[in-house]
Amino acid sequence: MAKKLKAIKETKIERPARARVSTKVSLMTITLTPEIERALTEEAQRLGTTPEILALDCLREQFVSNTTIEPTEEGQGTLADFLADHIGVLASREQVPGGARMSEHSGQKFAAGLVKKRQQRRL
Repeated sequence: MAKKLKAIKETKIERPARARVSTKVSLMTITLTPEIERALTEEAQRLGTTPEILALDCLREQFVSNTTIEPTEEGQGTLADFLADHIGVLASREQVPGGARMSEHSGQKFAAGLVKKRQQRRL
């Protein structure tokens, strides 16, 4: 796909392609050789999309850098960092001889609790 993008970059401007940048839409015309147009159309059909969307996706992937979310303040970390002192594993055998097996069938227990609350009209 990189060869196709290089060929697209080197072509003259003629055919319309819309670029999405936040809420602004600009119009750029790029002339494609018949060979590139055919390859783009075939690949778009194979992927179940339009040639325009495929071209935009390829151009975006090639030229628009991926931005990562970074902490805005010094020392600010992720949610996992914030909750690190509160996340852990509970060994139920410390409270109940043989262990309470609290992780078994937890989805069924949760659903039963919801049903009970609904019957009590608390949900």
